[in-house]
Amino acid sequence: MEGGGHAAAGSVDGYFFLSDAWRISLQTAMADELLSNGSGERVKASQDYLGFGSLIYERYPWHFDAGYTAITEEFNPLLGFIPRRDIFGPSLNGQLYLRSNQAQYKELRLGYGLRYFDDHQGATALRDHDTYGRILMPSDIGLNLSHAIQYRAPYDNQRTAAGMSIFTTDLWRSFAYGWAGGVFEEKDYNEFNLEKPIKFWERLPIRWEFVVRLEEDRWTREEETVWLNRVVFDLFLGKNMWIKGSLQHQDRQKQNISLIYGWEFYRRTWWYLVLNDLRNLNEEEDGTSIFTKLTYTF
Repeated sequence: MEGGGHAAAGSVDGYFFLSDAWRISLQTAMADELLSNGSGERVKASQDYLGFGSLIYERYPWHFDAGYTAITEEFNPLLGFIPRRDIFGPSLNGQLYLRSNQAQYKELRLGYGLRYFDDHQGATALRDHDTYGRILMPSDIGLNLSHAIQYRAPYDNQRTAAGMSIFTTDLWRSFAYGWAGGVFEEKDYNEFNLEKPIKFWERLPIRWEFVVRLEEDRWTREEETVWLNRVVFDLFLGKNMWIKGSLQHQDRQKQNISLIYGWEFYRRTWWYLVLNDLRNLNEEEDGTSIFTKLTYTF
């Protein structure tokens, strides 16, 4: 930036096995930013952090994890995307997963999740209760049902969803469709979705998704239809080289293309190049960004 300043961010994460059943997941990140605009006016001066820790237990047929999240109000590094900040609080998840060779079902999955986050002033910022169930029938038909009660200050949201998949365990023959309904930020909605994995070529697996949502504002009674048509693919150029892509076309003439190129040029050392291009024919939200990074795993 023309006025001087600096922006630095660092992060460490880890996943540790305490035993066959117990594990710990950790993530920490720090940001130090001193930024000025072109006129030399200070626009940001802060030191912020993100922290997450979780204790995990997994032994058939149970899975439990309990964690704690802390993200400060201004933690928003120049590189990265943090969907919600200024949250501090616990989370809890439990799941029962059963496999069976009996005639009634092949798989049964039941779960519950809880998140309860306050902001830095102690006011409730987010409160979630999520329950879900899924059963895979001997006919290879999968059925799922879920219900979520979600508070996102200042909105009380709810979502009930049901879906069905056929040829469920044969990925490239499978086909899934579903419905969801509820209220989101004072808008009642009904949502319908389709999903189909496709593989015309062994090196090019593709997933197609289409979602349409019918919305009605609770106060004005205005109705709106929004939709998303998306294709996600992986192109394997070689043993240690691939391109992952996402092509999206949305209502209001929004188009987005994201490409990630990955190359393991040395043992466990990867180079990534990310390209994102957004086009909006109705608004001035066009933009192209490029990001690159090196990673080494040990």
